[in-house]
Amino acid sequence: MLAAIVPALAKEPRGAARVRPILDYVTDNRDGSFTAWFGYDNPAAAPVSVPVGKQNRFTPHAPDRGQPTVFAPGRHRRVFAVNFPRGGLAWHLAEHVAEAEQNRRPTVRLIAPLDGLTVVEPGHVVLRAKAEDADGKVARVDFFEEGVRVGRDDKAPFTCRVAGLAAGRHRLQAIAIDHRDAPSDRSNVVEVIVVGSNQPPTVTLAAPVDGATFTAPAAITLKAEAADPDGAIARVGFFAGDTWLGEVAQAPYELAWAPAGAGEFAVHATATDDRGASTTSPAVTVTVKVSDALPLVANFEPAEGYATGGLAGQQGWTASGGVQVVTAPVLAGSQAVNLEGATPVAIATRVLNAAGVAYFDFFMRPVAGATPEAAAQWRTPVAGVAVVARADRGVVHLFSGDGAGAGRWQESAASYPLDATGAVGWRRFTIRENHGARTWDFYADGTMRAANLPFAGATGGGSALPGIRLVGHPSAPTGFDEVLAASENPLFADGDNDGMEDAWEVTHGLDAARDDRDGDVDADGLTNIVEYVLGTDPGDDDGDGDGMPDGWETSHGADPAIDDALGDPDRDGVGNLTEYRQGRHPLRGAVADTAGLVNLRVFQPGA
Repeated sequence: MLAAIVPALAKEPRGAARVRPILDYVTDNRDGSFTAWFGYDNPAAAPVSVPVGKQNRFTPHAPDRGQPTVFAPGRHRRVFAVNFPRGGLAWHLAEHVAEAEQNRRPTVRLIAPLDGLTVVEPGHVVLRAKAEDADGKVARVDFFEEGVRVGRDDKAPFTCRVAGLAAGRHRLQAIAIDHRDAPSDRSNVVEVIVVGSNQPPTVTLAAPVDGATFTAPAAITLKAEAADPDGAIARVGFFAGDTWLGEVAQAPYELAWAPAGAGEFAVHATATDDRGASTTSPAVTVTVKVSDALPLVANFEPAEGYATGGLAGQQGWTASGGVQVVTAPVLAGSQAVNLEGATPVAIATRVLNAAGVAYFDFFMRPVAGATPEAAAQWRTPVAGVAVVARADRGVVHLFSGDGAGAGRWQESAASYPLDATGAVGWRRFTIRENHGARTWDFYADGTMRAANLPFAGATGGGSALPGIRLVGHPSAPTGFDEVLAASENPLFADGDNDGMEDAWEVTHGLDAARDDRDGDVDADGLTNIVEYVLGTDPGDDDGDGDGMPDGWETSHGADPAIDDALGDPDRDGVGNLTEYRQGRHPLRGAVADTAGLVNLRVFQPGA
């Protein structure tokens, strides 16, 4: 009776303790999940049944994940697969556990021979694969011909020699296996064409010589010498690495090549005869360096040699922090540069050298800061631009000399509305540096807002121009696009390169063929370039007709572009015109200007 009321104890199925669950491997999926492949080993001579339950379950989540319940004798691989989103899972079988963790499958690409290579029967080729594993290492690479494994290599560089190929077309592939036994997807297919007995042609690359160096933009002539002992040359193709550059069908075998950007290139030629046999010349190494001379055009487009990803190392740029070539946000074309918001701030630098007058024209998505130092910046060694937040507007600040051999930030008249993140949309800024006079001008959206600012610091004098620097914001991304450094004005026709538009000079009686920016035609104390910035007439000493000379108004805080004769900024009961006529200062009440203090602010009316 006692046995009848005591619950029956769960028993382990006979032989279950000897069956071992085995994780064969884990691979990642395109949707970000992972797949674990499991097998098992039953050393017994007979099948063992273990139903889903405490002795045959998965954790975490559902215990039934499609695992077998009948285990045949022997070792069985890849019996079933289980998908999981992240983390891991475990298969418990009696007293044994097989655990699966996240693992990314390796990648592999067959990089030799070239696709379409033609060889003479019996064909002999060497296969070479490039294999990588993002979270581990590649244990081996298997090579296949028409789906049949023909070799294996467990050390980089992964190679395999295939000999005795019969005439016809042969499809070759590779698979990489990582140290966790996870296989890659099959590699690209390389097709080798084996032709009947035929003496292959000969080919050598005669120019350029191995180790030749060129400066971008480069125009390089590739020259090959090719011959066929038992027929004729059908064509000679030229390659830079795996990139086809073009081909020539008859002698002389020469091709003009203009590399899209800087870099080191392995250049070779392939000659194909009239019966389809081909021979590849030994490669020569060609180096194309970026130029540090003007002009610099950096629209960051693929046609200029820029690829998405890190900017560092592309076309002469160096960088620290997160500086990326991106496809959004973009001002024009398909790519731009983005500096991520982080501390320390991201910085990109490009070395340049120039003499005389140099223009820096660029589009920027600036992010404002509480101070210029806390904002995104465009910098050269002698000048700088930043946007400072003032309520709901961003005020452009300029970095120039302080008169004591150093530099300081000062507010300009240019300002823009800020969005909720403290950023300004794409804006065009232009700097004109005169390295002879050691002064610079600033344009915002094509309009000059400041002129003759002194160079900051002791560097950058004479003809030296060490480079440009893009400085990011500590918390928000900053964009740059359409960057130009040139010796001529990119904004408008400026034949004398004095920073003033030719049409404006002609309209106001100035000489558009001569640098006359420092002249003073109307003798009002304002140079032509200051009149250009202020929007006043350089040929009229009282452009607004209020009875006060433009030069006097500017130096005393009045506006030379509007009639402010009756204005009384110091509220002493005396209008500006009367102050002028009496030799008094309009900003100082009844106190005489004995110190001769001059207040000069260059601005654009209506800003």
